[in-house]
Amino acid sequence: MSSKYSYEFITNFEYLIGQYGEYIQISSPKYYHFISNNGYCGIFDEDFNIIVSPSHCYITINYWKSQNIFVGQKLIIFDDGNEYKKESWYELFDEHLNIITKERYDNIYTHFFTNIALVKLDNKYGFLKPDGEYAIPLIFDGCNHNDSFDRAILSISNRYGVIDSNGNTIVPFLYDNIQTYGKDYKAFLNDKTIWFDENGHQFESKIKNYGDYTPSSTFTNNNGTFVIVREELKHGEVYLTNIPRNYESNGTYFGVIDEDLKIIVPIIYREVDCNSGESIIKAVNDEGFVGYFDCSGNLIIDFIYEDTSSHYSKFSRNRAVVKANEKEYLINEKGVVLNSKGYDYISTQIAPDLLKVELNGKVGLLDRKDGEEIIAPIYDNISYINHHTFFVRVAIKDTNGEELWGIVDKNQNIVIPHLYHYISDFEDGLARVVLNKKFGIIDENNNIVLALEYDHLVRSDYNKQIFIARKGYFYAFLKVKY
Repeated sequence: MSSKYSYEFITNFEYLIGQYGEYIQISSPKYYHFISNNGYCGIFDEDFNIIVSPSHCYITINYWKSQNIFVGQKLIIFDDGNEYKKESWYELFDEHLNIITKERYDNIYTHFFTNIALVKLDNKYGFLKPDGEYAIPLIFDGCNHNDSFDRAILSISNRYGVIDSNGNTIVPFLYDNIQTYGKDYKAFLNDKTIWFDENGHQFESKIKNYGDYTPSSTFTNNNGTFVIVREELKHGEVYLTNIPRNYESNGTYFGVIDEDLKIIVPIIYREVDCNSGESIIKAVNDEGFVGYFDCSGNLIIDFIYEDTSSHYSKFSRNRAVVKANEKEYLINEKGVVLNSKGYDYISTQIAPDLLKVELNGKVGLLDRKDGEEIIAPIYDNISYINHHTFFVRVAIKDTNGEELWGIVDKNQNIVIPHLYHYISDFEDGLARVVLNKKFGIIDENNNIVLALEYDHLVRSDYNKQIFIARKGYFYAFLKVKY
């Protein structure tokens, strides 16, 4: 059967590896970045017209997407009569190749803020507006951090402060150092610590004095904030809780207190943990059995299960994984076992309600809602779920031990036979496949759309009809027709 899809190459194989390594960068829905065989960069528009030619001598080009302009690093090599010399600098330019900047900068960074760019010139830093004018002149000695809240920590004469994206000073430039603490700031001056909120207002330290308790970590849920605390105990010693313990060796023990220092879970357990946002607390006793408490300190699931020592032994959305008689089971918040068949491992969550299970060296899928076995453990590997079609990538090993991937549906009907060393997810009816290190494209009927003869193949994130194929060191763009 022939495929309904076809393709055409938009360019020849004449472009080198892109500036970010293996892939030619696909900058945006409007632009495609490439490198020519002389090492200089260029830009295609969405119709694959060259708008920035390699003859413009840019060795890197980045797209400042929020402002629809480019940052180019130019490299000029010239003969001054005695020797070859080179000059390199950064500049801003638009899609019509109009140079926006008025100076040649040592570097331009557009990832700090969306509306202004950090620039460096002669070891000084400042900020430029998209029109090339200064938002803040070159007055800073360094910019060591941006905190993803549209603010940045900078220094002037070894004094640190914080500004926002409009150039307003949030924390004055007075301090030896400044660290972020969530949205707030911890500033240091001599031996003092001063706290500032996101608006630059001072406040008292948020770090609570827990008295005799040593905090280990915290978690928060609808019941409030709780602190997991620890004690370093020696044989025969009893600390804080006055609960007699007879330990054979030294050790660290954990419990939980609330913000009023009230003990919720006694500090007598080898491990205590809870996912943030969850209200069921996991505890492991000296014998290695796991039990679960609510946030009022009630033991709601007794210490009858073995600890799996995995992330999934903590409750998440009212489900946890426990072990009994060397097999793992899924339980709900009431301790009810949901799957009657035990597995060697219940591990990776590969979709919101699907868990990978392993039995006798083979893997399958388990529905975490009700414990139903969706895919029996008969495969050597299993991965991505397509949530729209419920396609599952599964692998079996050939005689050489290599995994051959195929695709099955939720009824384990074979959609794509186990023929390939890799299969991507299907998007718009097409998937990339690899066999013997060669890439190609297939449709959902396993018809070959693009022959498996390329050394690499990537798909545009913005236009799913556009692919980039590599042969040897050279790339070409192609378009699939639907």
